[in-house]
Amino acid sequence: MSRLAAAAFVALVAAACEKESARGGVAAPHGAAHVGSRACAECHAQQHADWSGSHHALAMQPATAATVLGDFSGVESRHADTVAKFFRRGEAFFVQLEGADGALADHEVRWTFGVAPLQQYLVALDRGRLQALDVAWDARDAALGGQRWIWLHPDERIRPGDPLHWTGPAFEWNHMCAECHSTNVQKGFDAATRNYVTTASEHGVGCEGCHGPGEAHVAWAQRGDAARANDANKGLAHLLHKPGVFAFSDGAVTASRVDAKDPTEQESCARCHSRRTTTREDYEFGRPLLDTHLPALLDDPLYFADGQIRDEVFEHGSFLQSRMHAAGVTCGDCHEAHSGKLRAEGNALCARCHMPSHYDQPSHHHHAAGAKGASCVECHMPERVYMVVDPRRDHSIRVPRPDLALRHGGPDACTQCHQGKSAKWAADEIAGWRGKDAPPLRDHWAAAIAAGHSGAPQSERLLVEAMRRSEWPSIVRATAARLSASSRGDAADRELRTLLRDPDPLVRYGAVLGMEGREPLARVAALSPMLTDPIANVRTQAAFALADCESLLGAADQRAFLSAAADYESAQRSNAERDFAWVNLGLFAARRGRIEEAQSHCRRALLADPGSVRAAVNLADLLRESGRDADGEVILRTALSHAWEKAPLQHALGLLLVRAGRREEAMAMLAEAARASTASARHLYVFAVALAGEGRTEDAVLQLEAAQRRDPWNRDVLEALATFTATARGATHAIPWAQKLVELDPQDEALRAQLVELQSAK
Repeated sequence: MSRLAAAAFVALVAAACEKESARGGVAAPHGAAHVGSRACAECHAQQHADWSGSHHALAMQPATAATVLGDFSGVESRHADTVAKFFRRGEAFFVQLEGADGALADHEVRWTFGVAPLQQYLVALDRGRLQALDVAWDARDAALGGQRWIWLHPDERIRPGDPLHWTGPAFEWNHMCAECHSTNVQKGFDAATRNYVTTASEHGVGCEGCHGPGEAHVAWAQRGDAARANDANKGLAHLLHKPGVFAFSDGAVTASRVDAKDPTEQESCARCHSRRTTTREDYEFGRPLLDTHLPALLDDPLYFADGQIRDEVFEHGSFLQSRMHAAGVTCGDCHEAHSGKLRAEGNALCARCHMPSHYDQPSHHHHAAGAKGASCVECHMPERVYMVVDPRRDHSIRVPRPDLALRHGGPDACTQCHQGKSAKWAADEIAGWRGKDAPPLRDHWAAAIAAGHSGAPQSERLLVEAMRRSEWPSIVRATAARLSASSRGDAADRELRTLLRDPDPLVRYGAVLGMEGREPLARVAALSPMLTDPIANVRTQAAFALADCESLLGAADQRAFLSAAADYESAQRSNAERDFAWVNLGLFAARRGRIEEAQSHCRRALLADPGSVRAAVNLADLLRESGRDADGEVILRTALSHAWEKAPLQHALGLLLVRAGRREEAMAMLAEAARASTASARHLYVFAVALAGEGRTEDAVLQLEAAQRRDPWNRDVLEALATFTATARGATHAIPWAQKLVELDPQDEALRAQLVELQSAK
């Protein structure tokens, strides 16, 4: 598993907490108590039986001889220069492995997580933390390569102190796992002591994990028929509906939904089956997801440009892109809600809505009947493997488009099976199937998202077009809006203002992000109404965007701002165990001109994570503004001694040393930042400018060329390349860079004049 994928693993590892009240000792946030899944069995025997063997029900179990699948007979598993030993003491299960201090220690396994294809284990550490191990049991049959211990990042040695070490924050169950693999979790983090007292009403994902607190429903069931008739929700906060009703109209080969769709039905699953950040612990069943959670957009490196899964993003963000979602299909239409099993196997599942006489034919899939390529999911839901052995299907359910892979990179379903073949081969094959007279392939958002990520020419035009495509998925339009933050054209501004009125809250949220870079008066005019948006995370993001404009707001808008600002701060404090929450609070305070408060928040972030790059860099910058660069240097050097991502700290420290006139030290530090494998184009650019300042122009050009390979359309890099290349190598060599600048901004007369001057010099 790569480091990119390893970080995502922790969101999958889960168990329950050490305090359980199986019949409702922990009250729900909104009054009604949880009663436990056993209370449901009397009236819902079949549903309870189906659920009992499901992955939801088995999300966490006490570690016993009946639940532990792994080999604890004294076996050892080695990885690089470390080893884990698994053994028993009486009825208890233990693992001996490297701790946070680098020494071997014995830890009792308290809980199991899951059953297939992996089973993972949790141990208790200090401050109320439960930690997931980074070595797991491969529960697959031996014939499939299973029945062994595997390390979840086999290609990299994760050492103590690294956030991805099993003792670190990335494997901390209380924050990373508990909400989605236990029921009615109360995280119970005390910011003053940094201790957890985490509780839950039930191990695993019980009935109330999806249906909400059951106490009022039990009371409803005990009433007479007349009383029950007066409660349409049957005592539940939100009544989940049955699967949709789909029917084939005359001559249609695809069924259409004929009943109404509950807009929040899928979001009941998306609360956990999405890559997201929790912003409020008091989840309210039936409310839109964006009230309490912030789903990830189509960001790099989470998704490829065309929206295919890359990192572990779970299913919701993918499914939002699908034509199935647009047609009213929800999770429960394919998956039985209680057992989690598919409602039919193989192509029979798709045949429930897609006429097999049309689709399950070689004339459609162009493979022999029964071949792998004749399977609907192999073409439309290709797999990607996570956690070493866990294949997960892409739920965007897309038509294979190797032509997009050819233009924008990323995988394609064809060459995943036809290994050794190229995307061009696959695109040509499909073109041959379609024939010369076939209509053009559908426009796709991949071009806009790819251009937006790279800042390529025409990115603004493509992003504006994507925002305007109301038939495209909300997550695509929201991503295009966010990527438009750096656009300065009137068209982008107009479209962002239009999207602020979109009925979909995810689109409005993206539009708020897109407006953040606008001038203050423009932001006030556009975003003031968003301070009273019905969705909490839209309001709070608007407050952040307007934090430096408080004085420009009218009286009514100021009151709305203060309310939304309080909600923003509360949302961050709900993640007070993490450095990012305190950094966000610091940035918010700084934008409001509260510099001492901002510094205090950044210091709190460094308490949460002494190696926090964002906290150290922002605190040093705040100290610089106060004329305290010496204190900033201490902050940066201290963070460097803890951080695993050093380049941004080295870069910031190098700039500080330049300001202090310590040029030799500064050059050494800027060089360290530029040499790092994770160095950004900005780090390379600044080092190049410093080299040019010492007369080392050729060395500067080499650094800039490396920067341009990492960020091909970075304007600062291209301008420096045009200038320094002309000096080091002559005008002829500088012309291509000047041409790229003109291509990037054809309206800039100064760039055009520079190109003409270089061409004349040639």
